[in-house]
Amino acid sequence: MAFSNGAWHDPQDGMFKMWYRDVDGGTGYATSKDGIDWSEGRTVLEGNTDSQCVWLDLESEDPAQRFKMMRAQVESGRRCHGVI
Repeated sequence: MAFSNGAWHDPQDGMFKMWYRDVDGGTGYATSKDGIDWSEGRTVLEGNTDSQCVWLDLESEDPAQRFKMMRAQVESGRRCHGVI
């Protein structure tokens, strides 16, 4: 289910990339060549996600920092916020 996450077309490799809330409450990730047929998703971050947002920073000079995420996670009954 999409839950404040994101789906982006990455012009660098021509792929669609999607982050979503997986069935265990963590963050799932899937890819697609056409935006219709998607790879089997996989969990990339575990934990009880409250909400999050992923975006593509096309101006980032560091290839490892092109995709950014802001995430709120529930731990021990408290919400924890951060940027990944």
